[in-house]
Parts: sequence; structure tokens; C-alpha cells
Amino acid sequence: MAHGRPVQITEHTTVTELQPSLSDVVCANKKLQIGFIVALVVLALLSGFVARPHFADTKTWDSTIEVIDQKKGNVLALTTSCVALSAGITALPGDTGTPVAEQLAQLSGNLGIVLAVLYLEKYLLTILWSVGLGILIPFALVLFAVSLGIHGRWSTSAVLRRVATRVLVVP
Repeated sequence: MAHGRPVQITEHTTVTELQPSLSDVVCANKKLQIGFIVALVVLALLSGFVARPHFADTKTWDSTIEVIDQKKGNVLALTTSCVALSAGITALPGDTGTPVAEQLAQLSGNLGIVLAVLYLEKYLLTILWSVGLGILIPFALVLFAVSLGIHGRWSTSAVLRRVATRVLVVP
């Protein structure tokens, strides 16, 4: 995308002088284009072979997993308390405590959902980082490099650029 500044030619006519964009500068200089392609491939390799093993290791996430485990303990205690209170209120004679017991039973069901989410978060933490850094980001960077190498521009190869951008945004 070219940017420009207005230049006055005559008294009534103004023409915009175009300045080259980064894409224009890179694509005009073959060495710079090759440098960008190499940099994109190196970044893809670093993402797949250096960053992925680090973030896929559970030791990286020890403090986060510890906090999640504490929250699981709190939610589990609240869930069992709600179930016990609901059962205790239901045991009272008459129907006076039934609405409260039903609300506590519903609350315990909602807390069960929170507990399931905490378990899921714990396991997806390492899995999603591994997939993102090991597959998606390297794939997107290689697509950008291929787009730049084949078409000589980032903006001309719209399909590869769009696919690479969408894959890169997913993680």
C-alpha cells in the first residue's frame, strides 16, 4: 500500500506523490526478498523446534497448574457443600425448604460445570500450545514465505496470504 503526501503542481491542481510501502521495497530488492523468505523459514523452524518443546512441557506451566488445582479444590468443596445442604434442607418436614433446596441443587450443577472447565483447562493448556507452536504458526510462516517466493509480493498472492493470516490468527 503506497502512502503519499500532497504536492502542489499548479495553483489549482494537487497531485499525491506516492511513497513505496514496505512490500514494494522488499519486492524491488531481490536480496531483501530472499532475506525475508529465509527469516520466515527460520522463524517457522524456531517455533516448531525450540518454542514448542518448551511450552509443551508441563514444567513450564507448573505455577498455572498449581493455581488451577487450588481452584478445583475450592469448587469441589463448594459443590459438596451445596449438595449436602440441599439434602439436609430436603429432609426437613414440610415443603418450606424445597425452593431453597432446588436452588442449591442447581448451584451444585453449575459448579460441576465450572469443575469440568477447570479440568479441561489444565489439559488443554499444554496441548493447544503444542499444536499452535508446532503446526499452525510454522505452517502460516511457511505459507507467507512461499507466497513471497512464488509471486514476488505479499499482496499479489491473495489466497496464500489470506490462508496464512487465518492460520496465524487461530492460535
